[in-house]
Amino acid sequence: MPQTPSISPDRIFFAILPSPADAAMIRARAEALRLGLGLRGRPRPPEILHISLQLVGRYQSLPFALVDRAMRAAWTIELPRFEVTFDRVTSFGAGSGTRPVVLRCAEGNAALVDLHEAFDPVMEVVGLPGSRPPLRPHMTILYDRKVVPEAVLDASITIPVRDFALVHSLYGESRYLILGRWPLRG
Repeated sequence: MPQTPSISPDRIFFAILPSPADAAMIRARAEALRLGLGLRGRPRPPEILHISLQLVGRYQSLPFALVDRAMRAAWTIELPRFEVTFDRVTSFGAGSGTRPVVLRCAEGNAALVDLHEAFDPVMEVVGLPGSRPPLRPHMTILYDRKVVPEAVLDASITIPVRDFALVHSLYGESRYLILGRWPLRG
């Protein structure tokens, strides 16, 4: 029987994690954007930069049986390697608080959407919930109160996608535990 999600902010999700070199480059670009846009928020640490693919859930403690099922689902995904290109920066959300400042893909990214959509049927097979709303490909680089209208980057940021990971995000610690990684083929 599946463990019921709690209201805990700890999350388990599938994501694309940039290589350490790409994450350092993105962090440096985030700092330049922060200065250029007059933002005060600190860029996210390189080790937690990611592109979300599929939320597994929020849990009070790590549900090992659920993690096992998510891992079994991940092993069945067979898609080719690809690249993601971010060419825009903008804010997500509304209100007076802090909001994510994100890198975006202007035209989306068909291979990224294909990977996201590959989770629905395999999650269903192992008894886990399917997709959330449609994917809005992005990478959060910092949080800030200032609204950043969508703007084209001076130079695009392209990263190779060779695998994806199952991540346990520890709330308030800016730290991820990588529970597993799965290669893309070819």
